[in-house]
Amino acid sequence: MLDPSNFTFYGGENDYVEPFSAFTKLKSLIIHGCKIMDTQIINISSETLVNFAMDYSSSKIAKIELSTPNLCTFTFYGIPHPKIGGSNLSSVKEVNIYAHMDAYLEKLPIVLFNWLQELSVHLEPKGLCGIEQNIETLMHYVTASNAYLGNQKNAREFDFAYYRGKDLMAPRLYEDILKEIEQIGI
Repeated sequence: MLDPSNFTFYGGENDYVEPFSAFTKLKSLIIHGCKIMDTQIINISSETLVNFAMDYSSSKIAKIELSTPNLCTFTFYGIPHPKIGGSNLSSVKEVNIYAHMDAYLEKLPIVLFNWLQELSVHLEPKGLCGIEQNIETLMHYVTASNAYLGNQKNAREFDFAYYRGKDLMAPRLYEDILKEIEQIGI
């Protein structure tokens, strides 16, 4: 396992930085607070990488490019504003995104949806549920289908809903539904 913290990686002639391609037996990679200079694209390229996690809060990286044919788990902590893309992601089985969106509240649903679209091309999730407590958003994986609104491709449907809590510091999931049930009982 490689766990670099607070490193600065410098870009080269290709307009991207590829700092881990020389590690030919790398199985797990966790990046904490690293920066890139002279470019805005970080390329994570490894034939052997199985687990990748990134703790990120800077706005310097515009795109994370993954070329990891054996990647099984992708985990991201931080502000998910960079674009994400990849090739050879057919082995990804688990995606964990822990989003901090204080500065980018209005972009949360579309950014997360784009990430999930890119990463879930090869996923068949049984369920997905995410809660953003600051803006009281629930994101829920609804269904997978063979066609959606006339499209011939497989489609996934995500439901973004807003919910209210009695206490803003501790919102209660399905608060609106529970209030309706409480009203019926009164």
